Amino acid sequence: RIVPAGHSAGSTHIASVIAGHSGAKPEGIAAAIMISGIYDPATAAKGQTGRVVRAYFGNDERLYPQRSTLQGLAESELPMLFAVAEFDLATAHQQAWLVLDKLFHTYGLLPAFVWVPGHTHLSEVLSLGADDDSVLDQARRLSLAQVPVARVDKDTRPGLRSANCTA
Repeated sequence: RIVPAGHSAGSTHIASVIAGHSGAKPEGIAAAIMISGIYDPATAAKGQTGRVVRAYFGNDERLYPQRSTLQGLAESELPMLFAVAEFDLATAHQQAWLVLDKLFHTYGLLPAFVWVPGHTHLSEVLSLGADDDSVLDQARRLSLAQVPVARVDKDTRPGLRSANCTA
């Protein structure tokens, strides 16, 4: 089982697969890391990245709501880590807020999230392992949490290891 990590468009692609937009349920994925992605193209198209959104999702904005990954991410049982840089585009912050808000309202808890201080849209990934390991530290924790050592009770948030776990 793998833990795919994506940044920007790569994050958007991972979200699409997890949300089921590829037509098949993702198999072999233990968890996912999504950094500065677009999760709701209808909202992102209204911001400063509208032209980029149209390049990825097409010009027909009537199709954008069905291309949103928010509901599919909320329905996924995969543990997920989201991140955004302090000096990232406003759209990246908005998209992070939307996915965090959706997951919070679904489970009553926030997913793993890293706000990367002092970095931009590119430097947040170019600096991995160099000067700030906040994203890597969380990624390691997320990956290590997937070692099969506990069964999570069904009444807890999917993927969350808590006091409701049994060995």
